[in-house]
Amino acid sequence: MTSYPAWKKYQVKNNWKNLISVFLTITFLFALFNGFLKGISLKEKFSTSRWDGKSPFAVVLAGSDPVVALYQNDPQKLTFLKISGDTYVETDSLGPAISKLRDVAFSGERTLRLVSRTFGADFQNFAQTSDLTKINESEAEEVFKDFASILTPLKILTGGYKTHIENTNITRIDALRLWWQLKGLGIRDVNFKDLSHLSGEIVTENSEKVLGADSQSLNKEISKYLENLNIARDNLKILISNQSGDIAASGLAYTFVKSVGANVVEVRDEKTKVLKTQILANDKNSYTASYLAKMFNCDINGARETVQNGEILVVLGQDFAKYWFE
Repeated sequence: MTSYPAWKKYQVKNNWKNLISVFLTITFLFALFNGFLKGISLKEKFSTSRWDGKSPFAVVLAGSDPVVALYQNDPQKLTFLKISGDTYVETDSLGPAISKLRDVAFSGERTLRLVSRTFGADFQNFAQTSDLTKINESEAEEVFKDFASILTPLKILTGGYKTHIENTNITRIDALRLWWQLKGLGIRDVNFKDLSHLSGEIVTENSEKVLGADSQSLNKEISKYLENLNIARDNLKILISNQSGDIAASGLAYTFVKSVGANVVEVRDEKTKVLKTQILANDKNSYTASYLAKMFNCDINGARETVQNGEILVVLGQDFAKYWFE
């Protein structure tokens, strides 16, 4: 075996870094040129992003056995959490009150909503899987290795990344940012957990006893991966005022906010109703206020007579209840 002096090893390492940099530059220029040829503007391709790059990134892989893939950046790791499609969950107006998850989760968007409600966590990204209907540990590792490949940016930029994915709402810029984080991980940083055992006996509308999702236990498990250190550092007091007209909305909003590590000090159900959800905060530029505004897809307004310094009030409107329960 040939032995190289330290300076030579350093030079070889630098050469590899330079080659990778040149490759990525060429990839970007090619994608940019290709985009212009197709009449697609950079703004359209890259301006939309739901991920701030600081918080954990979660995506629901919608197959017959749904899986939640979660990336954490402190410490850096990727975790796949699987639940059985045979698990009974509370549905919505499109079906019976209680049904098997695989029978009612027939689209990526609807699976996203049902899985979010089942975990009591706000997942905003989905990927409808085509050939990975039931993901196991080895397949999860293959998904990671394929996405972390050096060729992935080229595929994303040119619209060619379709491995295992039939449909998704993940934007290109978020996909690129996720790839940038995952490319440095190894198999040792990838974990797989089957949470199908987190279930309990429930009674259907036909008086039949079945195994349903234990949402409390699932939320406790998912909260380990969704905690946002930036929200913990802000240490603001969160109040929730349910003015949606649906009493279930306050409970769901509570678990959403608690799951990311926020300090919820009060939840109240009001008789008054409002159409639109809003965030009330004196410091509208705080990280927590901005994060919650994205979570609830609403505006941030100031209200010194309603909210004290160090507090944020989440006012739930009818739009929140309509999206999650109808």
